[in-house]
Amino acid sequence: MTRRRTSQTGAASVEVLGIFPLMAIAALAGWQILLAATCATSAENAARAASRAMNTGAGWSALPGWMREGSSINLAGETATVVVRVPIILPGLTHDALKVKRSAVLPAW
Repeated sequence: MTRRRTSQTGAASVEVLGIFPLMAIAALAGWQILLAATCATSAENAARAASRAMNTGAGWSALPGWMREGSSINLAGETATVVVRVPIILPGLTHDALKVKRSAVLPAW
């Protein structure tokens, strides 16, 4: 007859290996949300700066360097619209799916 092992040695290691992918996905999703919020805030700031100083390029200087690639600033009358691509870290998402668009209007005095 064979004896069964009743020891639980190593059970915690197996449980950690089982939960690790879920924790990694949750951390990546949290980081992606943080990046999207940062891009939205920066786009809002750039739109305000561009509407204050029309045609001076102030909108571009308000954006961080890593956000300028793939971004656009459109000036129409007193309205400045900024579109920023959110960096992608989660697999399966595309840059087209994560774009932030913010507008600002400089009121007439």
